[in-house]
Amino acid sequence: MTTIGVIGAMQNEIDKLIEFYDLKKDKINKDIYVNTFNDKRIVVTMSGVGKVNSAAMTQYIIDKYNVDAIINSGVAGGINNKLKVMDMVISNYVTYHDFNPTSIMESYVPDKGKIKASSVLLNIAKKVINEMNITNYYFAPICSGDSFIQNEELKIKILLKTGACCVDMESASVAHVCSLNNIPFLAVRTISDMANGGEYFEDIAAYKSSEFVSKLVQEIFIYLKRNSKNESKVFLYVPNFDELDYYEYILRDPYTMNYNAGYDLNLKGYEKDTGCINSFDNLKWYKRQINDKNRYFAYVVSKEDNIPIGYVNFHFDEEKLKHSCGVIIEYKYRNKGYGKDALKELLKIAFDEYNLNSLVNTISYNRTFALKLFMGVGFKDIKEDFHIKKFDNNERVITLEITKDSYNKKVI
Repeated sequence: MTTIGVIGAMQNEIDKLIEFYDLKKDKINKDIYVNTFNDKRIVVTMSGVGKVNSAAMTQYIIDKYNVDAIINSGVAGGINNKLKVMDMVISNYVTYHDFNPTSIMESYVPDKGKIKASSVLLNIAKKVINEMNITNYYFAPICSGDSFIQNEELKIKILLKTGACCVDMESASVAHVCSLNNIPFLAVRTISDMANGGEYFEDIAAYKSSEFVSKLVQEIFIYLKRNSKNESKVFLYVPNFDELDYYEYILRDPYTMNYNAGYDLNLKGYEKDTGCINSFDNLKWYKRQINDKNRYFAYVVSKEDNIPIGYVNFHFDEEKLKHSCGVIIEYKYRNKGYGKDALKELLKIAFDEYNLNSLVNTISYNRTFALKLFMGVGFKDIKEDFHIKKFDNNERVITLEITKDSYNKKVI
């Protein structure tokens, strides 16, 4: 059974979810509300305020209900002046503001004290934001501590120390326990006040967060259902700016990039003889990636070894007026089924999270393994064949496409 857990500190942070999913109180723990729909179950709980309460409740529902993912929903105080009351903040990572010295946190808290949210849940959240037409939102750090911040001077100190946009009393501890249990986590907070002793809008902010989480849970169920059909050997990971070394390595590896050799490509650093790209402006590339909602890039990571073994991507092709995609598996990891699993994961992202209409890829007729890979997951020849020059010889290429409708029929 697929089970999603939602944790709120106070009753008003979970009331909307109880109503939306018609939840019933657990017979043993009256702070937990549950409902089951066929093979899906949602568990919503009021943990109580503070790090210990929220950590204890997180471990409790993990152990009792075997949850597949946890969302921490609620309100927060804004500590960055770019925020305003009723803005929504979705965690890209969470941290503590009351660990002193910080070096202790870096040594004993997962991710050196900056506990990353699940990239899958982040992508699903982006989809829900678009569908709900939410405009006042941020994907940003959230910090937690056992203090109710109402002082401008203290607020500035926390901002400078953590880099977080807002402060609460539970997100970091919930994420901490989730990380120790390998449970995907995401925090959703709506700004109820500006952490300066000013006006406070707790009930409205709590309702807004739980309204969003109600829709988010539905989309997570859809994703997990599809993901559980076939156990994949890989998962996709969107790298941060300081994690691009592997991508640069791939671009410079002649064995992996050999498929790219021989074409007249107008790319900086491109070597026609090897297909490698030896000059890469990672800052410019990264800025374009994160600012363009029509682009996606992720490492293919082996579940067995937890190391990157290639990458996948898609972007909007201005010529074709469609999204072009690609899968590159490092040479030494080929012919082991990683490419097919990676492509399946990419299709889930494209159609379930980015809500694309189709994906296309143009492949040489000589690349029989690549053709077999793409056609094996549902891509079809759309009869856009043509010839291009490769080492001064005419090479025939084919354009393959998979639509969202055909993908849904194949998956369901």
